[in-house]
Amino acid sequence: MDQPRKPPTDGRPPDAGRRRFLTGGLAAGLWPLVPTGVAAAAGEGAPAAAAAARPALHLVPGYVHESARFRGRPLTEQARFTKAVPKGYGGYLTMVTRLDEADGSVVRALFPLSGHEITVHPDGTAAFFNAMDDVVMASFDPRTLEPGVLAAPFHDNYTGGGHALTAPDGLHLVETERRTYLPYSGRPEDHFGRVVIRDWKTLKVVEVYESGGMAPHQIRLLDGGRLLAIAHYGSAEWPDGDDRQGLPYIVQPCLTIVELAGGKVVHKVLSPDKRFDLRHLAVRGLDGIFAIQGRLARFAEAEAAMAGWGDVYEPDIWSGGEQIAYLPAPLLRFDATRDPVAVTAQRTADPLLMRYGQTIVYDPVHDEAIATYPSNNCVIVFAGADGAVKRVIRTDRLGLQQPRGISLHPDGLHYVVSGYWRHIFQFRRGSHELARDRCRYLTLFGHSHSTVI
Repeated sequence: MDQPRKPPTDGRPPDAGRRRFLTGGLAAGLWPLVPTGVAAAAGEGAPAAAAAARPALHLVPGYVHESARFRGRPLTEQARFTKAVPKGYGGYLTMVTRLDEADGSVVRALFPLSGHEITVHPDGTAAFFNAMDDVVMASFDPRTLEPGVLAAPFHDNYTGGGHALTAPDGLHLVETERRTYLPYSGRPEDHFGRVVIRDWKTLKVVEVYESGGMAPHQIRLLDGGRLLAIAHYGSAEWPDGDDRQGLPYIVQPCLTIVELAGGKVVHKVLSPDKRFDLRHLAVRGLDGIFAIQGRLARFAEAEAAMAGWGDVYEPDIWSGGEQIAYLPAPLLRFDATRDPVAVTAQRTADPLLMRYGQTIVYDPVHDEAIATYPSNNCVIVFAGADGAVKRVIRTDRLGLQQPRGISLHPDGLHYVVSGYWRHIFQFRRGSHELARDRCRYLTLFGHSHSTVI
């Protein structure tokens, strides 16, 4: 599901005018007053005494809604699941599953987009569902899943980049948008994505500036919210129009560090091997930015790579085509306190464990980056200080197949791992012991990322 969708387009747009919405408030260090016990703050490792007493909500996208039925009929035929879908809509649909730890209740709803990650406002009143290479985005109530506002990319020739975050002022949403996929022109700049800043309540566009790279994806805040770290796939369509059975044409995978107020690119670091795209990020600080890479190859090459794997295994089901599959890809660690920015690659003793990385989070209490690798059913823990591999957890041996989503629990004590198709497990932060009594068993219908508030 991380493979780009490529809707039609008609030429390159002009740049949007900058309004420098944050130049005053953010530059002056004006942070919002956040209510006591806000789950998002505790989820980043802040003191969580208030949050610990409140059961969390889990929000998980469901890519394969066609497999979900209720009372014998598809969800698309039933009004209780389609409140957010406009009449006559014929595009992509993604289901959201909301699990409440308080009573175990599950609510589901369909949204009219190819959804990827859900971002929740720190006060818990609104959620933003960002599209992945699609032209619809949506807000909704994270508790009831009642629909809010539908929004489009800032320009017709752009699509959602998959990820978003809340600006430090609490009033604005920051998200990535990609230039619609076109055959590579020979100039990376023709394909650069954008950072789009919106009003959180209305989703109206406030400011737009270049992300500094091609096909931006995940973004994280750095340096007290002054900077953005942005991962870029670095890809376009093949210049001759042939997609090579779904293989990406990777030109310039990179990490950019951009000033949130105004969009100045402070650093741009090209990946050391452009066969790998750059996807998901976790940040320790400027001295430690962790980036998951992905590498798609022809199926025969993947078969050869897996010839040394000693267990019976399932083939990739997320590669986007029957003729391609994922190869192992090391984790990159960037140190932006050095000039030039230092880049190191981290690998497990058996590199095949790192075939197709998905989600990564940083635990500041224990100084660890924790990532999911669903192809071979494992969670890998990296030391924050130097990126060294500290632990490998084989989740299939615990009963969790294809771990995809990972989030820090707002209680400050656990982290949550969700299986691609089913089940939500919790582990104790630091010790990484499975908290079996906190696991929940339910069908999720396919996803990349999960959100816990």
